[in-house]
Amino acid sequence: MCTDRLIYVAEEKDEGLEVQELLKERLGIAAGMIKVLKYNRGILLDGEVVWGTAKVSAGQTVVALLNCLESMPDIVPPEIKPEEGELDILYEDDAFIVLNKPANMVIHPTCSHQSGTLLNYLLHYWQKKGIFTDAHLVGRLDKDTTGIVIIARNGYVQEALKLQSQQGIMKKYYLATVSPAPAKPSGTIDAPIMRDYDSIIKRKIDPGGARAVTHYKTLGVRCDFQKNSEYAIVEYLLETGRTHQIRLHSSYSGFPIIGDTLYGNDFSAPHQLLHAYKIEIIHPILKEKMVFEVEPPEEWGEY
Repeated sequence: MCTDRLIYVAEEKDEGLEVQELLKERLGIAAGMIKVLKYNRGILLDGEVVWGTAKVSAGQTVVALLNCLESMPDIVPPEIKPEEGELDILYEDDAFIVLNKPANMVIHPTCSHQSGTLLNYLLHYWQKKGIFTDAHLVGRLDKDTTGIVIIARNGYVQEALKLQSQQGIMKKYYLATVSPAPAKPSGTIDAPIMRDYDSIIKRKIDPGGARAVTHYKTLGVRCDFQKNSEYAIVEYLLETGRTHQIRLHSSYSGFPIIGDTLYGNDFSAPHQLLHAYKIEIIHPILKEKMVFEVEPPEEWGEY
């Protein structure tokens, strides 16, 4: 089955409706995406390109070509320059790509990181394949957090996956090495998070913040007798997705992540030992459950 399109066969109740109404009401396509379809010949009625105002009869087949852009759109910021670079691709189809992000890599260009980002490399990879589109991020990872990132090929897939995250259908699992080990082997951290206005990037626990919920489970504990300290591997399942949520919740609960210099752990490590290792989703087009999983990077074996 194609993963670059949505297909709908009109019913009796659809008789006489405009095709753009069907796209919105029956297929759940947002107005912005419908505009993209209309101006890029992405709407088909019984195989023929039509305008959004075309009337539909029962039994006709409506197709929305989600990847209908024929050239790089104007909405792509000019500062995102395609650059050749290595990508660790876990999965790819015409709806989205799943990547394993290494440490010390920013996902998208910022004022201080104009090149060498994941999106610089991805745009180059796509353009070599003849794919000219913008990248639609489905969640983000901090510069030093490793693991799974999903990037959609179009706005419909991006919004569908974001909705799954909001509804708890998408499940995001992380691993971290922490010290000391959690006092309780498992539990739920329910503590609101807001921006710390004394810092450019830091967050803090505050009653006035947005609700943030993290479930955790200790997978293993080990001791370093030379340092007289205890380490643990902890699995996290996010119920919400606030900035720095796992890092801040772990520190607040007394088991900060090793290598996290922002939230209070002075153990030396090449980077914070936090890894997005598993994501469960329902494919927005195929409607099938999919699970993506990747082990932490090799340097974890040294800590």
